[in-house]
Amino acid sequence: MNVYGTLNYSTTDFDSQSSTENILCDLQRTASSNMLTTLNYTEPTSRRLLQPPTDGSSGPPTDGSSGPPTDGSSGPTDGSAPSGGDSSGGSVSSMDTMSGIAITGGAIFNGLAGGNVDAIESELDTMDACLAHASPTGQQHYHGLTPCAQSSASMTSSTVKPGYCYDTTVDCVSNGHVWSRQGWTDTSNYGGVFGIARDGHVIYGPYNASGELWGCDDHDVCNGFFLPDQSYAYAATATFPYIVGCWGPAPAQEYGLTCSNSSCSNSQYTYAAYTDATTSDASQGGSAASGTTTESTTTTTDDSSSSGALYALGVSAVALFTSVLF
Repeated sequence: MNVYGTLNYSTTDFDSQSSTENILCDLQRTASSNMLTTLNYTEPTSRRLLQPPTDGSSGPPTDGSSGPPTDGSSGPTDGSAPSGGDSSGGSVSSMDTMSGIAITGGAIFNGLAGGNVDAIESELDTMDACLAHASPTGQQHYHGLTPCAQSSASMTSSTVKPGYCYDTTVDCVSNGHVWSRQGWTDTSNYGGVFGIARDGHVIYGPYNASGELWGCDDHDVCNGFFLPDQSYAYAATATFPYIVGCWGPAPAQEYGLTCSNSSCSNSQYTYAAYTDATTSDASQGGSAASGTTTESTTTTTDDSSSSGALYALGVSAVALFTSVLF
């Protein structure tokens, strides 16, 4: 979907450090309720349930099967655990902190850990050499770019598990952002596609349009940017929020953050999309009222374009992935 000329947040949502932190330092900011409503995002409901045992025991089946219901029914339709069954793992898995899916198939979470602190700064020593680790509920995920998305990276393998970040020969823990770019040697086309965000927009690699590492003036406060064809995408940066800090489009970031030592501030974003945009669905993304700018840019979505095709692919991929994983 083409969102050029539209803002999900206004400049007043980020007009002070406290207001900026209220958005970017909120672990739940990537909840789907904060997306543009015009995206018509829907999320599949999936529960992993253990059916009740058939031998009268209180535990789950011991033969590895899930076992059919014993009452002739097809099982509950409200998502609850079957009567007598074990509901562990059967609750709805929250996706509020999930930003998207990497081309490796791994989940991408936002840049925050519990306590609303920078996840890479506070948890890097818990990650493996692919810069991934598991959530408390067992979902393996990244918080930023991974070298294992590139086959040329030394730790990438289809048969051998990566070691811990702190066990690597190069000091992964002290140079996590440098480590994450191993294998990302092609600086053209933004370094290539890294993944798909939950809102359907493409996530690109670590380089801007000039083939240089992303600067704070290359993207908006949510970590998004517009391509020459006016399609919106997210950047994989070495600065917090790393992938998706909020659902864009959004204005520039003017204030630093206390939840991260790697945030942008004082950037001067000059894309016409932000100069001329009208804030839309501000109640979805922030608290500001719409119409805070003076000019609206109207564009026509061309679903036959490559960006439209990638958007449709992204929505389908997210739905498929989450219905299986969650």
